Amino acid sequence: PWDKSFIFKSTTLHLVAVFTIQGIFKHVLTEGDRIVLTSLANHYHQGVYAMGSAYGGMAARLLLQPLEENGRLLWSRQPKSPQSYTVLIHLVLHVGFLFSMVGVNYTSLLLKLLAGRKWGDNSEAAAVLAAFCVYTAFLAWNGMTEAFVYAVAASGSQVTTLGAAHVLVGGVFMAIAPLFVSRYGTVGLVAANCVCMGARACYSIYFASRYFLQFEKTKSVWTMARRLIRDMFPLPIVLLSYGMAFIMTRASLLRMREHEPEGITREWLWYASHHVGVGILSVMLVAGSSFLFERNFRQSLRALFREKEA
Repeated sequence: PWDKSFIFKSTTLHLVAVFTIQGIFKHVLTEGDRIVLTSLANHYHQGVYAMGSAYGGMAARLLLQPLEENGRLLWSRQPKSPQSYTVLIHLVLHVGFLFSMVGVNYTSLLLKLLAGRKWGDNSEAAAVLAAFCVYTAFLAWNGMTEAFVYAVAASGSQVTTLGAAHVLVGGVFMAIAPLFVSRYGTVGLVAANCVCMGARACYSIYFASRYFLQFEKTKSVWTMARRLIRDMFPLPIVLLSYGMAFIMTRASLLRMREHEPEGITREWLWYASHHVGVGILSVMLVAGSSFLFERNFRQSLRALFREKEA
């Protein structure tokens, strides 16, 4: 008789089924914010959210997604080094912090230049886009940590566990999103997404800690997790420079609002250019502190790129 086991392996079929079910759940999770917004908000708030999602998602599409894809390819070939794991997450967190600590104070200016005065003078639209800037940091953290899980997951049970974690997080989102929206409006929906992205990142870090425990002498998963978290985040002095950058750009924004005239005039252009100059100075402050104090990070990043090119 014809042995059909030569056509499809049971393990392969199981993985296909798991990935299919997980894909369906991920689609539901991706569309969950729109489902909640459609049921709880009017057309105006839906439009504001769509605008913020369109502009706020540019960073994820143009910067974070290519980095995540390259990280996934790298880890699928040589996944045993905790250093490569923390270095790439460290890199995307710098991108996320730039958006959440500096870019958050430039949303009204961006909207006025790109979408006109109607949106630029809309405080709610600026607040939603600012919330998406903060969301970018959570998106960067979750995206890269999850890319590692997908790169090294070797069994159907690991993928199933990840899918179960996503379902659990989706349930949390459906529970807290209506509360956040009713209290904070459209910004609350972005905040609920931030909570869920943070929860997914925490599970991915737990997965990575258990994975690296196979190759390290560390006895505890939580000890390994603390080590990974310590190494993936910028140094405290660099985080302090991000805080200073936020204070500088926020003060500049408030000053620009105090003297903001009607429409785009020469006076407004002067204050806007001053505000942009403060932003550039803030980014230089952060870059300088990272250059001075994160020498090990730079060396590890160079070594990682050399390995990738080899």
